[in-house]
Amino acid sequence: MSARAAFGRWCCSREWFSDAESKNSATALASSFTNELNSAVDRLFPSKVIRIHNSDKPWMTPALKKLIYQRQKAFHSGNLDLWRHYRLKVRNDMGVKKRAYYTNK
Repeated sequence: MSARAAFGRWCCSREWFSDAESKNSATALASSFTNELNSAVDRLFPSKVIRIHNSDKPWMTPALKKLIYQRQKAFHSGNLDLWRHYRLKVRNDMGVKKRAYYTNK
């Protein structure tokens, strides 16, 4: 079950504004709605930390690190077709980032 599907089910099963009578103002109702929505998003879509190290090249971005992580995951799971896909994607994206870094420098 994906987090996106779980969030969709949560949204559909939720009775929105059932406590509208107990709220005195639109601001209180909006605040209640925002708090509920934020707590669900925080619970179902937790933050993921991607570390940037001092030894990283200047063109290394979190998106590029994520691609490298996906490539390694595909390799270790034995999915060679997916590994080849990510290998090509990492090479291409890294080349683009390097060229952009050196042309802007």
